[in-house]
Amino acid sequence: MPLLTRLPRPRVKSLVACLSPGAVPSAVLRQSGVPTYDLALSRKRFSPRAFQELQQATRNFRPDVIQAWGHTAQVIAALLRPRCDWKPRLIWNIADTAPLAKDAGFVDRQKLKYAAKFSARADRIVYSSDAAASGHKRVGFPDAEHETIYPGVDATRFKPDFAARRKLREQLHLPGDTFVVGMYAPFQSENDFSTLIRGVGELIKTNPNVALVLAGHGVQKGNAPLMALVGASALATRVHLLGEWSDISALYNACDVVCSSAVNDQSRMYVAMAMLCGVSVVATGIGAQGELIGQHGVAIEPKEETKLARSLQSRRTSTACTTRATACPR
Repeated sequence: MPLLTRLPRPRVKSLVACLSPGAVPSAVLRQSGVPTYDLALSRKRFSPRAFQELQQATRNFRPDVIQAWGHTAQVIAALLRPRCDWKPRLIWNIADTAPLAKDAGFVDRQKLKYAAKFSARADRIVYSSDAAASGHKRVGFPDAEHETIYPGVDATRFKPDFAARRKLREQLHLPGDTFVVGMYAPFQSENDFSTLIRGVGELIKTNPNVALVLAGHGVQKGNAPLMALVGASALATRVHLLGEWSDISALYNACDVVCSSAVNDQSRMYVAMAMLCGVSVVATGIGAQGELIGQHGVAIEPKEETKLARSLQSRRTSTACTTRATACPR
């Protein structure tokens, strides 16, 4: 979406075919002035005529480049290009690290099978991480004609901001010397809130001046499963549940350590945002998330609350002013 909305429109024309009618990105792109139309080529809605409609729209638009996102779009694009008499270039973008989810069903397995089969037809495959490139090569994607372009984060938005740090801490009634651990993630099983809460609970036993700040979809007091996790820990009076939170930069600046306890690497961009804010990171070192952390944070194994607590303890000795010298007054 940022790519499409920031292209120089007088020189570059775009047309988006959304294969899942009613998808939110499609509506957002329309509001941004990007021509978008829906095609029923998804699992929820499928029309036998949809491919013909796509073929006709492509002939009318005559693109120089066909760019496909996701296995369904990649298979369809590989079938579409031979029907174009002007020979457009074909680019596949692959954002997910794992070629297939662990709980993938028959349809997803078949899509991956055909994507791997047709992958040699792409002029260039662009991966979002080296881990993604390695994983896809193992299932049959070609070694050549690929490139890794790591996702970017807006450095003008995510940066050290001591004023934002102080303001949010005051809003949450957190004294300046409180050691604040934070995480932004939706309340989903893959983000493993249980391990995070237990790990910080271990830390609190020897470091009482600790607070845990959580935000994301479903991260609120009305969430009974989450409240059961909090209520069963030593953190019951020290957890702040913010729910949906738009100013992630301020949230991260208010923290001394940002965590990702996810069992996959889908939260890696939040890790990058925290690092740009100058905040220390403790996160699971899975796939692209491990690549991103490198030597700039602590990578741990998933579901290891004891190691999480120890890593937080090691970061406890380094205050926010130490890790963000340029942002903190002396």
